[in-house]
Amino acid sequence: CFAILNQLLGTNARFIHAGYDVKTGEIAKSKEYDIVMCHDLVQHMVEPLRFIRSLSRMAKQHLFLKCPCWLDSTGDYYVTMGQPYGISRDPEFPWCFDHDNIPSWALLEKCLRLCGFTRITPIETYSFPQSAASAARQFVAFCVLASRD
Repeated sequence: CFAILNQLLGTNARFIHAGYDVKTGEIAKSKEYDIVMCHDLVQHMVEPLRFIRSLSRMAKQHLFLKCPCWLDSTGDYYVTMGQPYGISRDPEFPWCFDHDNIPSWALLEKCLRLCGFTRITPIETYSFPQSAASAARQFVAFCVLASRD
């Protein structure tokens, strides 16, 4: 991804690994960058929208996400959650939803707008299985480019 962006934009992007603190909702060592990329992490967060907010604080101009979401005909705001797992760091309540926390497209778009992005461009990808589809709702993996004007 970085090589392609560097070539297209004439930049020198690099990968920076930073830890995310689930209790504070902060990303360690975070600075502001022109472009922030996050690939297949949102659905693994206990609070996916809070994680997106943390990413948006780092993005001066663009936030590029790849994450699954639900497309449906209702336009409702919701997050579906997978099965709870016993891996939480909280010793008093060791269960958390750390996987398959999937927002609806309407909620993901609303979250990005609340974070100050004015242009949101979905880019559908086909490398992820299109499972659990119904007439009203379809599971898809999108790449999303959110930009500030």
